[in-house]
Amino acid sequence: MKKAMKFWGVASLLAGLVLSGCGESGLDEAEASKYYALVREDGLYGYVDAAGDSVIEPQYEDAGDFSEGLAYVQVDDKYGYIDINGEIVIEPQFEASYNFSNGYAVFEKEGYFGLIDTQGEVVLEPEYDGIYYVGENGYATYVESEAFGFLTIEDGVVVPAEYTAAGMFMENGLAIVQNNEYYGMIDETGNLVVPLEYEYLEIFAENGLAVAQKDGKCGFINESGKEVLPFEYDSAYAFTEEGMAAVCMDEKWGFINEKGEMVIDAVYESVHSFTKNGLAAVRKDGLYGFIDTTGAVVIEPAYEFVSSFSENGYALVSAEGGWTYIDETGNTISDTIYSNADSFSEAGVAVVKENGSFGCISPTGKMVVKAKYQSIGAFTKVKE
Repeated sequence: MKKAMKFWGVASLLAGLVLSGCGESGLDEAEASKYYALVREDGLYGYVDAAGDSVIEPQYEDAGDFSEGLAYVQVDDKYGYIDINGEIVIEPQFEASYNFSNGYAVFEKEGYFGLIDTQGEVVLEPEYDGIYYVGENGYATYVESEAFGFLTIEDGVVVPAEYTAAGMFMENGLAIVQNNEYYGMIDETGNLVVPLEYEYLEIFAENGLAVAQKDGKCGFINESGKEVLPFEYDSAYAFTEEGMAAVCMDEKWGFINEKGEMVIDAVYESVHSFTKNGLAAVRKDGLYGFIDTTGAVVIEPAYEFVSSFSENGYALVSAEGGWTYIDETGNTISDTIYSNADSFSEAGVAVVKENGSFGCISPTGKMVVKAKYQSIGAFTKVKE
């Protein structure tokens, strides 16, 4: 059995396609075949594509999602990697292996962690208590004696392990770090840019603002650590591309703009952030519906639980003790009620549970991947 790497979590640290009606999955068959998902059948793992074909038969005791064209698999208690054709390209030799990220993957040997490249060459010897995935800037978070720091393959340790927890570097060159109960941000040289004074801290949104909590109240700071919107909210979500953020005051939720003006009154018991179709789930009197960015009700509150809309325009909603899907007008895609279900993915399919097994449906409600599996993972694109 795979030994789990010890990661000490920090909230929010680790941080599409417009689908047409061409094929049953929402994509044409050629496009759907580019997406693979890990499946489990009779206790063994294999892979299916979004067109419904079994591309690598279940045969492994353990396996992972494909990343950068490779997936880790367990063979005779050792881990190696296969390509999208099921061929072993890195011989099983590790006690544990993890997904590739930016050309490198974490592996475990004799209880310690190192890094390999896509050829299977060891580029960082296994001498660390833990390593996170390598970020786009080449930095990886490492663990030593339960403290977190940063290293690169070229330079080794660049920020000593002195934090209670740490996340990956963001595109702006900053990383969230924790020291005991407080959070701040450092740059790639280890300099503290945002002081360690926040009880909670999120990654930056596209507008350069991040949710932070101080003295029990939430506000928004910029990349210099300056307070931009005051710490006056009981809770808050990140800004979305519509330029709106959900905030809670006196146990009621509404939405503000980037100036801090309340543009949708705080009258809701709970809300989701706006998605790309301009709709947000809101709960009132115990039931969820959907509003647009003006606050107008688009789908009347009628559901105990909902997901946000996926990019192909469908949301998961509770119904009759199970789950079904609605479109942006509130119409259901079929009459079938599923005992368990997930949102539609960019592969154009959604994982559902029917008669005790998992399969995948298309936006028309047709079963594309036969419901016969013990589990189905997320679809990832493996071919261009």
